[in-house]
Amino acid sequence: MRFFTPWIGGALISLFLFRFMPSLVVAMNDDFGYLRSVVATLQRGRPWTDDWLEPWAYSMSAVSAFLFRVSGSFYLSTSGLLAVLGGISTLLVSRLWTERRIPSAFSVLLAIFLTAFPTVLWKSVEYSALALYIPCLLGMLLSAERRKWLPAGLFWAVAVASRQSAIVWLAIPGAELIASLKRRQKGQSWLLAAMLGGCLVWFAALLLLSNRTHAQQVITSQLGSHIGIGSLRHASVGLVYLLVAIGLGCTVSTFFSPRPSLPPTSRWFGSLRWGFVAAVALAAIWPRLLSVEVEHSGYDGALAGPGLRMLVLISALGLAVFRGKFRAGYLAAAVASVCLFSVRDAIYDYYLIDAVILGLFSRCTADISEMGPDAAPQAIRSWIVAAAFTGIMLAVQIGASVRLKEFVDFRAAACDLFERSLRAGEAKTTELADAPFGFIAWYWYPYYIGHEGRRSPALDGFGMYLAPKQVSLLVNPTETELARSGFTQIRSEIYPFGWGRSARFVLVRRGEAGNASVPVDWQEYRPESFPLGDAEWARLIEAPVRQ
Repeated sequence: MRFFTPWIGGALISLFLFRFMPSLVVAMNDDFGYLRSVVATLQRGRPWTDDWLEPWAYSMSAVSAFLFRVSGSFYLSTSGLLAVLGGISTLLVSRLWTERRIPSAFSVLLAIFLTAFPTVLWKSVEYSALALYIPCLLGMLLSAERRKWLPAGLFWAVAVASRQSAIVWLAIPGAELIASLKRRQKGQSWLLAAMLGGCLVWFAALLLLSNRTHAQQVITSQLGSHIGIGSLRHASVGLVYLLVAIGLGCTVSTFFSPRPSLPPTSRWFGSLRWGFVAAVALAAIWPRLLSVEVEHSGYDGALAGPGLRMLVLISALGLAVFRGKFRAGYLAAAVASVCLFSVRDAIYDYYLIDAVILGLFSRCTADISEMGPDAAPQAIRSWIVAAAFTGIMLAVQIGASVRLKEFVDFRAAACDLFERSLRAGEAKTTELADAPFGFIAWYWYPYYIGHEGRRSPALDGFGMYLAPKQVSLLVNPTETELARSGFTQIRSEIYPFGWGRSARFVLVRRGEAGNASVPVDWQEYRPESFPLGDAEWARLIEAPVRQ
């Protein structure tokens, strides 16, 4: 049963995600760029990245393109793929905890908590390369801990073809190479050196063969110019999150795994321990230390703030009682990841995923052979911490899943309703101000980068083409409210809205039809309608490539 428990947990998460996602492929946010990448990959017959994206997105696009050719369903090749990848992540997290001698059932519970955490949950239902990137990171960690370097290299190769930031993961085999050289293990050293060399050749090939996107030209090439005081603040925020993740990993390993004779605590950590504890405790008291941008509503609930603070305090407890050593490669990769995003203008929560996962699993564990027959956690202490941890996570995640489900359903309904109104001539593309960001970008980004945004690093500058918000989307408005507000109803439909519920979505207009605030060259503006359903996606894919 211990073998099957992680598989059951992964299957449950896959089913949960499949039920969570809309019944149609929609564009909510950055996902529009990834959807366009899949279409371009199928049209061109080679992996392709859309102009919106800085990440390469090759492997995610290639996998979806392959699944589309096999199944003929764009929905299954995107949303279905997301559900499967979420289940794989849950399985791999379970295995990582099991490697740390955490009981099987609790390993699955911890895995579900991680893969259903608001940031990860949002990125699991929004079609993007992160959905593939996360299980690749987990797979590489599991392979590295088992000294299986060929699978580790393959996981890395797939990940870096989705997001260039995976380059920092090479610190893990790099640290192991240094350690093997010190131990004079020639066979291991040659294997690791060959793996690292192959990885660097693969990365160089991607650099040479990749199509250069607009985002890479106007943003990626200018990142070095952003280094300054703001970068130090971003780095400090990232390091605090890393400490919180390390502390949570220490809490779990200390209270819920057998306690073998671990090596003495690292001298550097012993010297800095209480400084780390103070920094994490301060973050719980003063949340501005953890302030980052978010794209979703997962942290908006009344219990989310207090619950997350309690989680940070549990992390401080883990740092305070920690005994043992850390994996140098994990910490080096995590710090390098923080340095990468510190040069950005803003930090979004998903930028921290690498550092958090690496920190969570960074504590060294002893081999099973080092454990005595009486190695076991202290029952009372463990159950107290387990109950507190589980209660906090449930409070945060149940509320988050309810809010995120409504958040996703609202955007799915908006995409469908706005698209049908555009086709019927009831609204114009200049009146999309209340539509989801990804839907607006689908209609305006290609035109923008060929005109006013040709050299602008403000990728979202296409808002200049939208009229003042005269067309709005309302949920369950009464006839009295519509009459009093002076709105004219454009279109009304019933859509799912939350778990087991539905709502009436009404598109309304106040005043006359709006026009763009910046003149548009209507001779050159040739938008593609957003596809509704597999048949329309198939027609778009079979159409000639637009230059």
